[in-house]
Amino acid sequence: MFKLSLKIIIIIILLFGFSNYANYLITGNSPEISINKPVLPDINFSEIRESLSNKLESDKKAIEPEIKETYLYKWRDEKGVIHYTSEKPSEKTQSLESIKLSTQTNVVPAISEKDKTDRTTKQPESPQQSSFPSTDLPANIYSPEGIKHLFDQAKDIQNLMNEQFSQQENAINQN
Repeated sequence: MFKLSLKIIIIIILLFGFSNYANYLITGNSPEISINKPVLPDINFSEIRESLSNKLESDKKAIEPEIKETYLYKWRDEKGVIHYTSEKPSEKTQSLESIKLSTQTNVVPAISEKDKTDRTTKQPESPQQSSFPSTDLPANIYSPEGIKHLFDQAKDIQNLMNEQFSQQENAINQN
């Protein structure tokens, strides 16, 4: 047992020496080991508190996005090519159209239980709204009825996309 503990101590000393030598080779400085006078680091709690509060404030600002509205400009050049730019083109351009973009366009509010019951009893308000597929989901979407409902929704969306594609092709062919 004594021989085993002696071997372990020798291995630890060798590893410590090799690590210090590797540190010397990498940095060019010898490590400063002061065993006879250990010193604790000087900790200033007021600086730590200030830096933490600054970091937390900057994190809050990063989490709360600014509602920034930007504009996209659509215009045609002399050859009739449509261009989209984020910077306003020169005043000489004709048929300049500005499109307002908002960062809040993809924000969808949560649906409350009252809204769920209202949607099942309401009729569509306009014929354009009735062309969109229904988004009512069954209680369990993993049930056979739920899966069938999801497939029906996917088919409705595919039909809607096909209609939009044909409308776009008709508009392109007319020009």
